[in-house]
Amino acid sequence: MANNPVRVKTIERDLGYTKILKETKYLDDKAAAVGFLQGADYQDGTPIAHIAAIQEFGSTKKNIPERPFFRNWLSKGKRAINAIVETLIGQILDGNLTVDKGLKTLGIYGVGELKKSIIDLRNPANAPATIARKGSSNPLIDTGTMLNNVDSEIRKIKWVYSIHLI
Repeated sequence: MANNPVRVKTIERDLGYTKILKETKYLDDKAAAVGFLQGADYQDGTPIAHIAAIQEFGSTKKNIPERPFFRNWLSKGKRAINAIVETLIGQILDGNLTVDKGLKTLGIYGVGELKKSIIDLRNPANAPATIARKGSSNPLIDTGTMLNNVDSEIRKIKWVYSIHLI
């Protein structure tokens, strides 16, 4: 019986794996940042992020109580954020979405939810004199400048084990 060698021809096809690797590599140093971005200032030049931080953490010097709109959003929205991230990663891995578009989508979602947290926060309430001056009882909305300057951007980052409020 003759020993006939079997000939095998290998055809290499990329079914999208290279594109997925390239896209996921992009995630190594990028993140969606949501908050009050550098350059967003009140008319007097005060950074909006500064006033937002005072509202978030309070100020004993200025007799301003904590109004944790940012922390409330993060703690209440953790499950929803994780679900959105899972969905976006699935779409990226399926090749239906770029990382850049996924991060932009996540940023847009975050802006909407952070604005909702600012609008919905009611406690601690404003002092009666503050309500009279503003004409409104919403503790975090006076002129609307802070609310209207919630924004997002994609940032190049170095991963560290901490949370940064921007």
